[in-house]
Amino acid sequence: SEGLFLGGGGKLLGAQFFSSVFVIAFSFAVTYVVGLVIERTIGFRVTEDAETAGIDLVLHGEGYKFD
Repeated sequence: SEGLFLGGGGKLLGAQFFSSVFVIAFSFAVTYVVGLVIERTIGFRVTEDAETAGIDLVLHGEGYKFD
């Protein structure tokens, strides 16, 4: 194909637009399903106590000290 500016015309542009919309919709759907699976199995959030203590310290055993 020559592309839009070199003679490809609207048909090529339409096919590319449709393909782009399809990829965006597919990516959203898959990401949404993966997010639901994570939320229902292990969850995204830590406990409030872990947030207060410092997530790095609680989850990894190391933290940062700011003076």
